Order: sequence, then C-alpha cells, then structure tokens
Amino acid sequence: MNMNIQRFLAVLVIFGGLASHAFAFDAQPLSDEVAKKSFEINWEDFKARCADPDSFDNQRAPKEIRLQCTSVEREFVPDAPGVLELDSGRQIVTTLLSDKFSVSASQNPLVTQPKTVSCLRYKEVEKSMTLERAMSCVEVLSMKGEPHEYCGSLLNHAKGSNPKLIDVRETGNSVDPCLSVKQKGKP
Repeated sequence: MNMNIQRFLAVLVIFGGLASHAFAFDAQPLSDEVAKKSFEINWEDFKARCADPDSFDNQRAPKEIRLQCTSVEREFVPDAPGVLELDSGRQIVTTLLSDKFSVSASQNPLVTQPKTVSCLRYKEVEKSMTLERAMSCVEVLSMKGEPHEYCGSLLNHAKGSNPKLIDVRETGNSVDPCLSVKQKGKP
C-alpha cells in the first residue's frame, strides 16, 4: 500500500476513535462510576489543569466539574422532660412544760411523700446537608480561598434560606441530668 494511504488510514482510525470517545463522553453526564475511575490530585493541581491544560498529560481542561459540599453537625437539644423524685421530710419536736415538771424534747420524724419535680432531658441530633454545584474551570479559577471555605459559605446560605434541606436524625445518645442528681447524704 502507498505510504500516504497508510498514514491517511491511521489518522482516520485515530480520529474516528477519538471522535466516538468524545461524543460518548459528552452525551452522558458524569456518573459516580466515572468519578471513581478518575485519579486524585490536590486542589492546586486541579486549578493548574484548568488554567493551563496544555501543560498536562490530557491536554484539555476538566469538564463537568461538580463541587459537593456536605455539612454534618451534632448537638444536644431538649427532649421530653423527665421527672425526679426528691425526698422531703417533716419532723415534729415536742416539749412538755408545766409549773413543776418538764418532759425533755423529743424529735419524731413523720413519713412524707417524696416531692416530684421536673427536669430537662436532652437528646443528641445529627443535622446533615449536602449541596452539589456544577462549575466551570472559569468559576474554579475565580474562587477565593480553599474549597471548604467556599462550601462553608454555600452551606450557611442554604441552611438559612431553606431549612428544609437539612436532614435531622436522632443519634440515640442522650443526657439525663435527672439520673445524675444525688441528694445530700444519699448515695
């Protein structure tokens, strides 16, 4: 075969393979499987690949960029009030006096019912929220600071403007001060 024809066929095969790969990639959104197959680089390298893609192995800027921001907070919040029984007591002191005699004072405790008081109990809740934002390399390069600072701002704004985005679940941990109260003189 002629050398020019061989070159032409080689270029067609390479171009055809690249074109079909590019078309298939552009036609589908970035899936989690694609994200798992990508290799990990640091933030500075990512920005450099956006700024000057020709300096790197793939020679194109990253596309279909997604920034995921997740916030997970735990806190104790008031739960249903508990009750605590506090001992109460009453003592009767008697002294008998007359013009000739006196009976020494005696102390007689009386049985009384414990007093029931309420106290607050607390349960721990976990509040989580995830936001995802599609970005371009231009937006990545215009970000000030680190991604977690940018995410913090996005999450704070979303939390304030739409509290329904927050998923709240109980962790199962609780604090019950009613159980830890010890009365003076009691074990």
